[in-house]
Amino acid sequence: MFDLSAFRLPDMALCSTTVRRLGEGAASIEDAAGRITRYLYANLTTGPDDEPACVLVRLFKTHPYGRLSPELQALVDARLGDKPANPGMKCLTLLASTGAVDGWNNPAQSSRFRAIPLSGPDALATLPMFSQLFAQFHIDLPFLENASSSLLLDQYATTFNAFYVPQALNSPYVPGQEDFVIPFGVQSVLGCGGILPTGEMFALIL
Repeated sequence: MFDLSAFRLPDMALCSTTVRRLGEGAASIEDAAGRITRYLYANLTTGPDDEPACVLVRLFKTHPYGRLSPELQALVDARLGDKPANPGMKCLTLLASTGAVDGWNNPAQSSRFRAIPLSGPDALATLPMFSQLFAQFHIDLPFLENASSSLLLDQYATTFNAFYVPQALNSPYVPGQEDFVIPFGVQSVLGCGGILPTGEMFALIL
């Protein structure tokens, strides 16, 4: 376990090495993602009783609409309303989730974040945290809707970036103040991610 109040460079090296190995032998990308969120939730601790330091750990990845399951396509269609979905349209999907509430441990129970269509520059207008995440990751919108297109990365940015909201309370970028931030004592939000060789984006949010 790693006490975040005393987290040092050797701890970071050990933790990152372990995380990189969690995908070995995984049956699917969802399986690997689940291993990562469970590991971080269980092993990032705080206080003398080694309480979990994170209320919620989630891992997202973009997928083209045409490669989503029928169930996820239906969720995307519901968000789009009358607007038809292009098969190449990028959608941000929740691969894995681990948290302090039982319902947070199954992505299928997430009604809001399970599949988010990234259909244009206004797609994240109602999701301020993701809007800020994309900005800090240097990901440009709108997304190209060609099936072979990838997300656009700022030429001066790296392919791996960090996302950080130092104070979650009253932050316009962290939704659910009354039912999430305040009752669970969320102090901050930290994320990392970037562009995969396939051109898809991933984001790990704690």
